[in-house]
Amino acid sequence: MTAKLTASADGSKILIGTAAEDALEIDATTKTVKALSPYVFEASNGVPAGTIIDFAGATPPAGYLACPLVATNISRATYAALFDAIGTAWGAGDGSTTFGMPYFPADTVGVQADANVGTQTTGVIKNHTHPTGSLASGSVGGAAWGNNAPLNAGWATATQNPTGGGANNLAAGARVRKCVKY
Repeated sequence: MTAKLTASADGSKILIGTAAEDALEIDATTKTVKALSPYVFEASNGVPAGTIIDFAGATPPAGYLACPLVATNISRATYAALFDAIGTAWGAGDGSTTFGMPYFPADTVGVQADANVGTQTTGVIKNHTHPTGSLASGSVGGAAWGNNAPLNAGWATATQNPTGGGANNLAAGARVRKCVKY
């Protein structure tokens, strides 16, 4: 990629970007730098606003917010770069001064998406049963099991019991703090 540097006619502004898009505007009069694209990388670490990371510590690193466990609105002005990057994908907030930040309910995982970013999914486990019963005397082994007999042919009583467990289907894994770059 080739960088492009353009100065205004009076020399008060410089535009830096690519042939396709200007990314930064440097104003010599006000001595400010303005991002013209929400995807401008920070010079300090190269991570764009809106990037979500898994962090192993309890406190988010500098420049990051901990993603909450429930839908949470934050200021569009205070977190302008984050708002420019993600918009209202995670919630419109009050519609003018706040927006929804990325959130991840406890004990859920992020799911890759090419659309509907910011929406939540609900885990589902397929309904099924497990056979139970007691073995009839002398019915184990021998030809009965080798002649395509039904799986529970050796059971004196066979019933179908629904599976048990917790209220949620919880994936095994290590807990980390989800953080978003602002």
